[in-house]
Amino acid sequence: MLGKLIKYDIKALSRFLPVLYGTLTVITLLIRFNMVKLIMFDALGMAVLFAFILLLILMVGATELFIGIHFYRSLFSDEGYLTHTLPVSSSGLLLSKTVAGSIWLIISVALSLILACIVMSAPFLDELFHIDTSDFAILFLLCILQGITDVIIVNGAVAIGQLFLKGPILGAVAIYFIISTAASLLESVCNRLLGSNPLKRAFSFTVGAGSDAGCFVYSARELTVSVVLSLATAAALYLATDYILKKKINLT
Repeated sequence: MLGKLIKYDIKALSRFLPVLYGTLTVITLLIRFNMVKLIMFDALGMAVLFAFILLLILMVGATELFIGIHFYRSLFSDEGYLTHTLPVSSSGLLLSKTVAGSIWLIISVALSLILACIVMSAPFLDELFHIDTSDFAILFLLCILQGITDVIIVNGAVAIGQLFLKGPILGAVAIYFIISTAASLLESVCNRLLGSNPLKRAFSFTVGAGSDAGCFVYSARELTVSVVLSLATAAALYLATDYILKKKINLT
């Protein structure tokens, strides 16, 4: 039953997301094959690049939003009455939503990287951006981790938001931003306490060419702090969400 439920959740999310991804892919190709013309007009070329990067960020954000909406509708709205009558435990329902959401968010993050690489491969731009091929494995693993933890945070925020009986949706939004801000601040504090000197290079990318080139290095220490905090936050929120579904759910 759990396997069927995961397939259902994946299919439910596929009503909107493939259209979004396909549209942005078409936009990416149009930009890529017209970038030589656009780059001749410095202001226009930079404006297009800025808008494109913003679109990639919005794509990932839209995926998270749609995952959160599906989680809310299927568990806490009128549809939740039917969902909770299924022969699956609340832990199974949470696992299904987490797996399905993670798959789509991993696709979203990975696609954003691929589309960025397509645009950056345009003439003139390929000389300004460079990522070592040996670093792609780390980036791929980070995509997987980011996808899973982000889904757990979104689901956790929605579940905790339901404890605010007079404004569950607004409460969910507020909780999401509180968790995200607190996690970023905690990561910054931990990196400061550990020192900024890297122990070992984790991955880097270079922007610019010649004397204007700048290399941005993510050290193994900073990467470890980020991963540990992400996993700890995700674990705590997953357990909290599971508890809310078991003990605090109220569909009356």
